[in-house]
Amino acid sequence: MSYIKSGNNVHAYNIISKDIKNDIIDGPLLFHGAEVYLIDWAVNLVINKFVDISSKTLDLSILENDSLSIDSIIANCETFPMLSKKRVVVLRNFKSFNEDFLSYINNIPDNCQLVITCDEIDK
Repeated sequence: MSYIKSGNNVHAYNIISKDIKNDIIDGPLLFHGAEVYLIDWAVNLVINKFVDISSKTLDLSILENDSLSIDSIIANCETFPMLSKKRVVVLRNFKSFNEDFLSYINNIPDNCQLVITCDEIDK
């Protein structure tokens, strides 16, 4: 994570924490970089914000490796949350930003919070 806002020297985790606490999240979230601990911390912050602890097994999907097909992503994002504010779908180590995924990302339901993590992204 890096510093954001020129001149302020405010670290990104302070901004992320404040935005999540104040419900200033709009659309999918992408966390990338070499600081795995901070990425995991931010993902857990999102999960704790939206997913009720009693329905974590129903309202949280963590997809990685073999389960990262566009069909499984769509199926998980389209599932309604049971007892939580939102269903959280986490794509770990996601690197396949193809046209199908990019076209779907604009149509994610409001009751789903998509979180994407990766080491680095291809600009």
